[in-house]
Amino acid sequence: MNAELKRRILSDSGIGVPFAQTKILNLNLEYAMTTRVIALDLDGTLLTPKKTLLPSSIEALARAREAGYQLIIVTGRHHVAIHPFYQALALDTPAICCNGTYLYDYHAKTVLEADPMPVNKALQLIEMLNEHHIHGLMYVDDAMVYEHPTGHVIRTSNWAQTLPPEQRPTFTQVASLAETAQQVNAVWKFALTHDDLPQLQHFW
Repeated sequence: MNAELKRRILSDSGIGVPFAQTKILNLNLEYAMTTRVIALDLDGTLLTPKKTLLPSSIEALARAREAGYQLIIVTGRHHVAIHPFYQALALDTPAICCNGTYLYDYHAKTVLEADPMPVNKALQLIEMLNEHHIHGLMYVDDAMVYEHPTGHVIRTSNWAQTLPPEQRPTFTQVASLAETAQQVNAVWKFALTHDDLPQLQHFW
């Protein structure tokens, strides 16, 4: 790294940084400059229209890993709906899920960082959905829950049934999204559906 650039970065970080801290900062900067990452979206990008991975894609990404690249999934999906692709790609990095709402470690089976929707905001949204007769698929904890089995839910549930049990995402029908939102640990996001697309777009 250019010496002048290092000096400016350290200067911007605060004058009089102790030597040990400066050394650590330098090491972190060098690491950041040499880390190579490929961020992978799934739907509409890496996956085929049939929600599968092409063998050529798997091979290309394997070569990228051999070349020193880290592969990270960045998707709007719930972590339970990423699992089969995570395993197929033999990944060891956390996944960024639900449009950046949380970071999930598959090996530790835990959420590393998260910014879930506040319960009061989730309840306000559910009330609005009910007023406009729009169906919501609510992403929570380790499952996706719904009140009405819409076409989207049925299609995705059918896809889930084609997977081995240990890779199968959980879809659960509940009597009330509002009650469920108050019982779970985290509400990650909502997916909305309506038979009338213009009405859905107007709501959004």
